[in-house]
Amino acid sequence: MENHVRLVFTSKNIRPDEISVSIGVEGDQMWAAGDKRSKTDLLETENGLVVESKLAKNLDLMTHIEWMIRTFNGLEDKLLSFSEIPECEIQLTCAVYSNGAPPLNFEKFITHWLGCIGASLDIDLYVSSSITKN
Repeated sequence: MENHVRLVFTSKNIRPDEISVSIGVEGDQMWAAGDKRSKTDLLETENGLVVESKLAKNLDLMTHIEWMIRTFNGLEDKLLSFSEIPECEIQLTCAVYSNGAPPLNFEKFITHWLGCIGASLDIDLYVSSSITKN
């Protein structure tokens, strides 16, 4: 199993560097509306900033999400303020690569945290028999 967990901040009106100042964190990736998306011909329609989990990809999904919660501990009010600005969004994105059906249950504290910061949750599940077992 391999897990990729990111907290993604997007805005139609706030520049990526301003997003960083607003939330109090520097991103691992940043882009501006009009930038070309990597490995495609698509242009970004929004400004954005991403913070990626720094944990090993073979750790379970909940461990990655708990890392993200600890990383943003104490910044919940800033995140909520950002998410309440018109045309600004926060999304916890989880890409799960597995050779079988992984557990996708979320403890109350995770859904509570998402609500406290005004974030949505996106899960992409890729199941394949060719994914290496850990």
